[in-house]
Amino acid sequence: MLPGETRSDINASLQAALQPAGLAAGKDYSLENYLFIPASAIDATHPLVDAAGRAVTAVTGSAKKTVFEATCEAPFFSVGCQIPTLIVGPGDLSQAHVKDEFVRIEELHQAAQIYASLALDLLK
Repeated sequence: MLPGETRSDINASLQAALQPAGLAAGKDYSLENYLFIPASAIDATHPLVDAAGRAVTAVTGSAKKTVFEATCEAPFFSVGCQIPTLIVGPGDLSQAHVKDEFVRIEELHQAAQIYASLALDLLK
């Protein structure tokens, strides 16, 4: 999904892709929409992005802007409430929701420093 796409956009794309294959094979199918979480985005030049970059760089020595290739609660704020939202935190996505999930203690300490630095920067 891309930012701005709606549930109906996604359903229409899926129907267009599945219908010919289903009909050609004589198969019947249906789509079950039990959950829809939209994609969210923030402009790379947004002041929150800049402030987070400064905070991360101050604590870790470098920062990079990347795409978060999963979902989380961010769209509830950014899409649902129009609140500029970033995903910044410790850990590695490959460790999320797996057996023996973990975050290194050093990363937790760095995250606390980053959040404090970011808050102080935004509140000055």
